[in-house]
Amino acid sequence: MCPTKGYVARCPELSLLDQGVLDMPSCPLLLVNGKDDQQNASADLYLALEHGDPKTARMYPGGHMGEGPVLPTVLDWLTERLSRPARLLTEQN
Repeated sequence: MCPTKGYVARCPELSLLDQGVLDMPSCPLLLVNGKDDQQNASADLYLALEHGDPKTARMYPGGHMGEGPVLPTVLDWLTERLSRPARLLTEQN
């Protein structure tokens, strides 16, 4: 048996949706995808946006991770979040 076939047969077990992970509380997330990504389908980005806590997303033209100002976008997003003062858990509720 081809090892790839065994892996592909077990892929449904890895579904974050089926495991309930997508609907669990999460830290802030930035989702970045290329419209023509062959490794991570852009449909997965939209699936993640439909579940769980609000997320930030950016779709770029091109393949995996997209083309264009991807790195500056990621760095700006991180810088903005890391420069905010920490909030106490009681303030978030």
